[in-house]
Amino acid sequence: FDEFVSEQKYTEHTYANWELFRLYGVVRSDSISSMIYGFAAALVLIISFGSVSLIYNSFSVSVSERTKQFGILKSIGATKKQIRSGVLYEALVLSLTAVPAGLLLGCGGIGITLWKLSDKFSSVYYNDETVKMKMVLNIYVLVIAVIVSILTVLVSAWIPAARAARITPVEAIRKNRDVSEKKIKNKAHFYERILGR
Repeated sequence: FDEFVSEQKYTEHTYANWELFRLYGVVRSDSISSMIYGFAAALVLIISFGSVSLIYNSFSVSVSERTKQFGILKSIGATKKQIRSGVLYEALVLSLTAVPAGLLLGCGGIGITLWKLSDKFSSVYYNDETVKMKMVLNIYVLVIAVIVSILTVLVSAWIPAARAARITPVEAIRKNRDVSEKKIKNKAHFYERILGR
């Protein structure tokens, strides 16, 4: 704006409409701008940390339940790299399904919300009834969201994938036998209590 004004012939009666600029996200102070970006970065970090924790727990449970399968794969010659790649591939396929669905649902929900409340924001700005809120999609922001989401899923699945790669066939058999023996003991104890012995 300053460059444009300086190039004009008559600059004495020009002024910046900062109210309009503020609606477009342009602020006069660099400190306000840096504060907004700082809050956005903190919010992204908090959401990413929560997502990593949630996805990590899901994959940990999945790997624990499939210990026998990984042991069988190792016994027929699967390498650690193949097991790890299999778990990461599963995470990638799930994210390629879930991320677009999340974007569609999120954008659709925001679009419907702003469509329903578009004329409710008129009183905020000078009681002007012509001011309406609408959704504007930025392709670069959507691409960044997709990349961050997929990286978050892969980082979350890395530790469970590494743990699955370390499972040995003997360990898988031992764990399966422990579970079976525990179930048998619990059933025997249950029947003893019922029969009163």
